[in-house]
Order: sequence, then C-alpha cells, then structure tokens
Amino acid sequence: MLIGAAVWFGVMVYNEPRPDVGNCLASMEGTIFGGMEIVDCTDPTAKYQVVAYKATGTASEARSEVCDGHPGGQSYVDTGKRQRLNWAICAVPL
Repeated sequence: MLIGAAVWFGVMVYNEPRPDVGNCLASMEGTIFGGMEIVDCTDPTAKYQVVAYKATGTASEARSEVCDGHPGGQSYVDTGKRQRLNWAICAVPL
C-alpha cells in the first residue's frame, strides 16, 4: 500500500502541467505536485497570463531575470533538489 502511494505521488509530480507562455493561471501558487493551476483564458477564474518562461541557468538568475521587460509581472520559480532550477515563469495580471 505504501509503495502504491509513493508510485502514485511520483506519477503525479512527473505529469503535473507546467505553464507555458500564453497559458492563463488561476493563481500564482504552485500545487503540491510541482505545477500550477492552468485555466482557459476565458475562464472567470483566470487571474494571470504567462508572458515568459525560463528553464536554464540558476534559480537565483531566473528569479531576477524572468520578468525583465514585464513591469508588474510576478515571477514563480520551481526548484528541485539543492534548489536547482526546474523552470520559472513571469505572469502578468489580467
């Protein structure tokens, strides 16, 4: 049973959607599985639109650079073990 739960959690983390440029988000909070709640941009719950995506460099660089050129943008940085960058986005309010 415990092994089954661990496998399920691993599959959910691997399959959790990561936002891409043009996607809309219900919030800037990450989910427990490492992704974000992506919604249709016409959905009334859509609050942000992703305008930049970065998956290279360090987490620190991504945090400071991903929103360059997007005043008012909010960054979200997803990190893995040892705070290594998985991906980062910049999203602007709708």
